[in-house]
Amino acid sequence: AAISLADRLVVMHKGEILQTGKPDEIFRNPRSEFVAKFTGAENLFEGISRVENRIAIIDVNGIKIYSTNLNEGRVFMIIHPENIVISKNSILTSARNSFKGKICEISKIPRREGIIKVVADVGIPLAVFITKQAFEELNLGINDKIYVYFKANEVYVF
Repeated sequence: AAISLADRLVVMHKGEILQTGKPDEIFRNPRSEFVAKFTGAENLFEGISRVENRIAIIDVNGIKIYSTNLNEGRVFMIIHPENIVISKNSILTSARNSFKGKICEISKIPRREGIIKVVADVGIPLAVFITKQAFEELNLGINDKIYVYFKANEVYVF
């Protein structure tokens, strides 16, 4: 509640200021693993990034994720769940990141009426937020085979 009233936020850890800014900016673009965890970031992963042909390829436990953020070496990354598309069928898309997997968890999100959280196992667990209407139209269930897609510019790296 206090965060929704604030126009500026300061995140401190052990007496050190880690990040300041507008609440939405900090939630969308944390600058450290601590801030990401503090804000409750979903889809936070650690990986090794290398750049080839002006795109980063991040290896997360053997899964390759493409990003337009050109950091190299050990990195953390976030893929916001609302930026991931889920489908029961393979579709042709401009998204660089495309994975086949299965649904391993379905839950409602507290304080977000009409939004369902679906966790897809694609070699790593990816949380996807979809509307209740889309969830019902797709007729999704546990262990269903699915595809997930997200663009390289929606992979936030730090």
